[in-house]
Amino acid sequence: MGHPLLLGIDVGTSSIKASLLRINEEESVLEVIKDLSQPLNIFYGPEGKVEQNPMEYFEKTWAVMRQIFSKYNSKIMGIGFSVQCPTLIFLDKKGSCLNNAILYMDRRAKNVCEDLIRSFGEETLFQWTKMFLIHILRVIS
Repeated sequence: MGHPLLLGIDVGTSSIKASLLRINEEESVLEVIKDLSQPLNIFYGPEGKVEQNPMEYFEKTWAVMRQIFSKYNSKIMGIGFSVQCPTLIFLDKKGSCLNNAILYMDRRAKNVCEDLIRSFGEETLFQWTKMFLIHILRVIS
């Protein structure tokens, strides 16, 4: 069968990147077999708006995966994903995207955030959001 392969996919802000790596156990190294990239569009708008079309994430990820799997499918023993964060995508009950993805660079809520910090303080906001996340993790696990 030859050396096993690993596929790493990064859904970044500017592009979808994929690297196919060969596991060379004799030399204890990973060797890059193939690198692919698909650019992503970023939409900038007024008042700090920064968005992307979330369907482009899926389409371009599938495009790089199809290219790699068409040749190396039977040798790939693992796939790892890395994705940009935080990026907000609203979905309906069926899981369909309701709007563009709002990227971490978006600054439309800057004034609201500043008002919250002035009103409650950073420590209080941190405690509230930390407890909220802990509650969500308990509910979904």
